[in-house]
Amino acid sequence: MKKFTSIHDRILWREIVIISAVLFVQLLGGIVTAFTFVALSIWALRSPKHAIQALFLSWFITLLNPSIFIEYEGKEIFRWLVLFAAFSQVSISKIIHKSRMPREIIYLAFFLFFVASVSMLKSYAPIVSLFKLIIFAVGVSTVLLAFELIENQKAYWRSWVTTFFLWILILGFPLYFSEFGYARNGKGFQGLLNHPQAYAVFLAPMVVWFTGRFLFDKNKSVPIVIGVVLGWFSLFSTLSRTGVLAAILGCGLMIIIGIKKKVVWRNTQAYTSGNHIGVTGLCLLCIFLVLSWAPLSKHMRTFLLKERESFNNAYYLSKRRVTIERSINNFLDNPLTGIGFGIASDPFMFIVRKDKWLGLPIGASIEKVFLPTAILEEVGILGTLLLLAFVFGVIRPLLNWGNLVALCLFITSLLVNMGEMIFFSFGGMGLYIWLMIGFSRILRERKV
Repeated sequence: MKKFTSIHDRILWREIVIISAVLFVQLLGGIVTAFTFVALSIWALRSPKHAIQALFLSWFITLLNPSIFIEYEGKEIFRWLVLFAAFSQVSISKIIHKSRMPREIIYLAFFLFFVASVSMLKSYAPIVSLFKLIIFAVGVSTVLLAFELIENQKAYWRSWVTTFFLWILILGFPLYFSEFGYARNGKGFQGLLNHPQAYAVFLAPMVVWFTGRFLFDKNKSVPIVIGVVLGWFSLFSTLSRTGVLAAILGCGLMIIIGIKKKVVWRNTQAYTSGNHIGVTGLCLLCIFLVLSWAPLSKHMRTFLLKERESFNNAYYLSKRRVTIERSINNFLDNPLTGIGFGIASDPFMFIVRKDKWLGLPIGASIEKVFLPTAILEEVGILGTLLLLAFVFGVIRPLLNWGNLVALCLFITSLLVNMGEMIFFSFGGMGLYIWLMIGFSRILRERKV
């Protein structure tokens, strides 16, 4: 293993070759895609490091742009193969190392036990609830334990994430000038992924992290600058309010937390604001806002309201309103325990897709858009309290010994759930979000 000591993230050229090969063979589709998942499963069995890499690539293949890459019908089953291979490797490594179980995993176990018990009694689709809960348990424990096992390799993983993000960003950018980049709805830019919303969720945490590296880690390297400029441009091009607002809030919180929380973070903020580049940029931004306030405010209203007259009207006409209100009503009917994990608010709209060979549930979309109301609806007040204890256990090391930029990467990964409820969705963007959470945790500083 090469040692990485510079604050500047390296571009991992060997990894770029491997990722590129994995991507381009997907153009063939069919059995090649199935073989890729099997190869990733074998790769994941090598070590915790390889398990994490396999999960990154598995997520990416699952969400490729279908207007360019041929979709494989059986990929749902094969992606679970990669996840369980990674889980097996990490579990064995944990046993071999004989290290203690992290406190947050214990909190997770309490949450899982409670929700599983309640769902078997309350859910109108208990088998689906249990299956989704198992996938969530396996996914979360795999990611958290794998990153814990490789936390001494944080410099490598900074370089890996930088490489992986820039590779997807740069390779997908030419699609901005092509109809393939807007295949889903003809408006929002989706890059190499299958939906503008998915691309925005992918971009938001990374844009905040790159921006933080540039401003507060004093990293002005070319990869970081490209990530900041091209990342923000691509994020706005998705036309996703969720992704844009999550990134803006993440950057805002980075400033607020830095001022309030720790002396070392306040010093970092002071250095940034006192830096001539920072002052010049702030002055230019203020001049731009003053000169273009009228047209800018018009564009912002159009973006936020999607051509509706007011915020009240936008909410009233929004599909999110119906979904949120239905969740609230179900919660009020079942305040303590909820209606069951991973099921739709309306049973008549709950369609379960099953694998044609094994008959296993491989998809059951519930399309809930707001994490707080969705959690309360599904697991009630008691389950929500247990989940909050788990989330606090996950974020606690960052609050105590964390890096400011890593903490805001974590927070932004949660914020994207305010408009896209993907926290439990390991079959889609949820896997990526948890990989970002796991990555953010290894960037923490050791307690002295």
